[in-house]
Amino acid sequence: MGLIKRVQTGWSREYFRKNFLLILFIAFIPGVISGVGIQWFGVNEVKDELRERHNNQIAEKAEIINDQLDYLEMSLSYWAFEKRFGPELIDRNFLRDVTETRDMMQMLTVLQASHPLIKKVELYLNKDNQPLLFSPYYSEVKAVDYSLYQPSLSRGYSLGWEQLDNHTGADGESMILSHAIPGSSQVPFGSLNVALDQEKFGQLLQTLKPYDHGTTFLINGQKQIILPTVSLEQNYFVSALKNEVIQFENQEGSFEYVYQGDSYSVSYGVLERVNDSWTYVSATPLSAITAPIELVSKSIVAISVSGLGIALVLTWFGSKKIYRPVEQLIEKVQEEYQEVEAEKTKGEFSLIEEGFTQLYQERQRLKVRLKSETPQLQKSFLIQMSQGYLYQQNEQQLTNRMENYGWKVTNRTFRVIDIQASGTGKSNQSLITSDDSLITFSIQNVVEELCEKYFQQYSVLDNYDLSVSLFLIEEEEDSAFIKEFVQEVTAIINRLLHMQLIITVSEGTSHVKRIHALFEETRQGKYQRRFKNQNQVLFLEEVQQRGNRSHGMYPFEVEREVIQAIRNGENLQVHNHLELFLNQLVASAKTWENIQMGMLQLFSRIQDEMLLSDIQLDDVYANRNLYAELSLIKEPVRMLNWMEVEVIDPYLAHLKERVNLEAKRLVESVINYLKNSYMNDISLDHCAEMFGTNAHTLSRSFKKMTGVKFIDYLTELRIDKSKQLLSGTTMKIHEVAEQVGYRHSYFNRIFKKNACLSPSEYRKKHG
Repeated sequence: MGLIKRVQTGWSREYFRKNFLLILFIAFIPGVISGVGIQWFGVNEVKDELRERHNNQIAEKAEIINDQLDYLEMSLSYWAFEKRFGPELIDRNFLRDVTETRDMMQMLTVLQASHPLIKKVELYLNKDNQPLLFSPYYSEVKAVDYSLYQPSLSRGYSLGWEQLDNHTGADGESMILSHAIPGSSQVPFGSLNVALDQEKFGQLLQTLKPYDHGTTFLINGQKQIILPTVSLEQNYFVSALKNEVIQFENQEGSFEYVYQGDSYSVSYGVLERVNDSWTYVSATPLSAITAPIELVSKSIVAISVSGLGIALVLTWFGSKKIYRPVEQLIEKVQEEYQEVEAEKTKGEFSLIEEGFTQLYQERQRLKVRLKSETPQLQKSFLIQMSQGYLYQQNEQQLTNRMENYGWKVTNRTFRVIDIQASGTGKSNQSLITSDDSLITFSIQNVVEELCEKYFQQYSVLDNYDLSVSLFLIEEEEDSAFIKEFVQEVTAIINRLLHMQLIITVSEGTSHVKRIHALFEETRQGKYQRRFKNQNQVLFLEEVQQRGNRSHGMYPFEVEREVIQAIRNGENLQVHNHLELFLNQLVASAKTWENIQMGMLQLFSRIQDEMLLSDIQLDDVYANRNLYAELSLIKEPVRMLNWMEVEVIDPYLAHLKERVNLEAKRLVESVINYLKNSYMNDISLDHCAEMFGTNAHTLSRSFKKMTGVKFIDYLTELRIDKSKQLLSGTTMKIHEVAEQVGYRHSYFNRIFKKNACLSPSEYRKKHG
């Protein structure tokens, strides 16, 4: 809408023609006047454009430098907490233990080569008032060097930057990043010191200059120049520029600085360091940029005189038809350009080109991002489904979600295969250690590679217990194909890992709602295996058919309903499902022993669910032996009543009390986080992971405590902040969008939806 208003008030056809003619008449004025005008206005425009590009490049380069320094700080913190630098280090005798001394020197040498900015890594130990130093070679600290290392142990913080004279043996000062060791101790006895390579770091700092001319340097929190190491205080320009920068209250910004007749575009910003704050300054001369403008202005004078006559005729007829197509095209993209009033120096074609370029780039970014994140989204969805968190959703809702994640589910069969590793092979030699996670990771990689050969739609879940679950979507059921896949997986794992596999294959189903049951059945089904050190493959359809001919079936399906009802805290549903469970158990059981074992198994499953909730059961049941009490009851109905009254009801009452309190604390913490971080990329899943819960629980608790949905609250918070920026500052609208955590194009739509005005209209009305 802002673009249409501009067109109607400033660039309609008639106004376009008149201004076009006016420009031609102005061009007819002697070239000197025209050249002076262009020189006057053009130089300022070039300065603005250069400063904007300069600032963008400086910000990108500063981010790279900041990332490099962050990596050094995190790496040093990680090293300081290594076991090798633990409390026992102070007790080692490095003179006697030659092996330990050699290993320590080798480790420091490796750390020294781990990053190009590191010149030297030193280990300082104040052992029995006899300071020792690995640099990286072992030596005793001289008295003159003692004052360089010892102050870092009593400065009040473990990690920090220092600037020392002649620390690395070279002339000048060195930047030192040190961390007290042990990392977890309040009374350190030594420190790890990383000395930066001044030359390489200086080269990295020079990248803040987009051009060959100009200067750049760093200022520490004490307003001292720390880089480059040459004596810049003697350089009057740098000293004057430093004094100018430290007068600004803003942590970052840019300005034009004139020194001895030359103009410079100066950008500065903050590099937040551990226990310090550095300010980078970059200055680039502007005077050399304006020279081409003078030549252009003289050329325009000559061209304007010769072309005026022809241009007058063409302007009259051409202006009637030229602007109309442009106007129609701008109307198509007007919703994407709400802030054009702040960009009057741009022409319509530039705006159109920029609009389509932005839309295309955003489309490509979203497409690439969606493609890269789809497998992880699919796995997260399957994990929620397998654990029963989506049990309340119906068939259609689950089908829609799976299709949204890229699965083709119409007229398909779903199957789950559980692959469990166990035992060792005949050979005592194994390529894998006792690290369960590494073994599981290896099995997952093998399964994924084979799935690419056998199946079109699949997802492999890591169960972190020497097992993986394979979820398949088949166009048609083919048991022979499955068996061939199982045989090849077994052969590869036997050969590579020297371990046996227990593979449990579920029955096929065409109902999405049954997928959760398939995961549960494969987990339960593998316990029907024979306890032998050999590969075993269980097809649950065959196992259940054999079992139905001779034994009663345990009601797993109803058991899941009971557990889900307990999770939901629904006492009535718990009661109904318990009665159904008992009825099915009694109907299928052959003896009382079967009934008792079934009830004890249900009790164990309920107790497992309680333990997963992190509730202290001793506080709920006063250290009672519930298993023994249940074993003494010999009548099914009494067992059922006892389980409901003595076990489930007290647990649900305690759970509801705790959940309400935890939900309140959780929502308060999330709200505080949103208020402080609304400008960042925030999602429900991100907040849930940050506060140690899942998205479903957080969403439900947030709505219950605040009365609004999570995304609605975040949107309202961002819109309110953007209104303040629009009415109280002169920031561009795309800067306001970035400040509150939105992309430019999406911000325009969401703002208009919530405020019933576009951002530019709101600024006009309230600014």
